[in-house]
Amino acid sequence: MKKSESSAGWTEKKAHFEQMVEHHYKLMLKMAENLLSEDYDSKEHEKLGEGNLAKVFSVGHINPCCIKIIKKPEHRTIQNNYSFDHEFDFQSIVSRMSRADRVQIPRVLSSVSDSEAGLDFFFMDKVDGNSLRQIFEGEANLPENFDMDVFFGKLEKFIAEFNNDGYYHRDLHSGNIMVDKDGNPWIIDFGSSIHQPGASDDIFSEQMPDGQTIHFTSDENSLRKVMRETAKHLTNTNK
Repeated sequence: MKKSESSAGWTEKKAHFEQMVEHHYKLMLKMAENLLSEDYDSKEHEKLGEGNLAKVFSVGHINPCCIKIIKKPEHRTIQNNYSFDHEFDFQSIVSRMSRADRVQIPRVLSSVSDSEAGLDFFFMDKVDGNSLRQIFEGEANLPENFDMDVFFGKLEKFIAEFNNDGYYHRDLHSGNIMVDKDGNPWIIDFGSSIHQPGASDDIFSEQMPDGQTIHFTSDENSLRKVMRETAKHLTNTNK
C-alpha cells in the first residue's frame, strides 16, 4: 500500500483492475489452476506462503500485487467452516481501518469465484516485507530500523480498537503478522475472522462440519505470544 495514494486514486486503481480481470477471465482461471497444481513450476509467480486453506503468489507484472487461491476441500488438511465470500468481504471492510502510521492491512482488488471450475481466488496488495515467522525461521531478517516497542505498541493499540468494534482475527500467529521494509506492522489472513459486536465466549469457539468444536485464542493473548517469540529471536540474534 503506498502511503501517498489517495482514496480516489485507489478507487480508480480497483476499478481498472476489476475491468482487467473481467476481460482476461479465462486466462485468470488458467493461471489460478496452474498455481494450485503441485507439479507446476512458475518462474513468473513467486510463492509467498501456504496454509491449510490457501496458497499465495506474487503477480509482479500486475501493478505489484498478489493472488490468494483457495485450495479445493479435498486438498485441505483440516475441514472447517471457511467461507470465501466472508473472507473477501471482511478484508475489504477492515482494510479501510488500517493506516500507514500504525497497522496496515492489504487492500483487496478483485475476486473470482467460479463454481464450474471449482476455483476461488482474489487479488490484493502485496506487502513489501516478510512475516515474523519467516524471520524467526531464518528466511529473512528484520529491517535495521526495527523497534520492537514501537512495532508492538502499534499492534496492541490497533487490536484493542479492532476488538472493541466487534472484529476478531482469531488466528494472529507469527505467520500472519508481517513487518515491511520500513519496520511497520501488517496483519494478513482473515479466513478465521468474524465480526460480532459484544464480547461473548462464543467468539472463540466454533463447531466444525464433523461435529467437533475448535477453540481460538484471543487476539490479545496471541499477540502476547508473538511478542515473546520476537523478544527471544532478538536475544538470540544479538548473542
